[in-house]
Amino acid sequence: MPRLSTDFSDTEPGAVGDYTIDFGLNVSAGNTIVTAPWSLAVRYVAPGYDIDPAPSSRLTGAPTISGTAVVQRIGTIYDGNTYLVTTTGTMNDGEIVILWCTLPCVAPA
Repeated sequence: MPRLSTDFSDTEPGAVGDYTIDFGLNVSAGNTIVTAPWSLAVRYVAPGYDIDPAPSSRLTGAPTISGTAVVQRIGTIYDGNTYLVTTTGTMNDGEIVILWCTLPCVAPA
């Protein structure tokens, strides 16, 4: 499962934002993305913080596909949690590409 070269920037607890993963380097010429569902799981919890009991519920609505980019709204995540963000792109020829990165949630100091 390929890891993206960069992770998402830190976000604040309660914030809602649109996040984009680009499959551009992973889509063969002539192929298009047909579906690309996202998943969210807790990868790490800083000491002294509560673990998010329902990380997948932080995904709002369905992802949208625009060319090789897939956008998903994520919000109201837990402070001190670093999330594993995964998207599974299925191409029109049946090829499946799974990409992942992390999304840290940190309250401002």
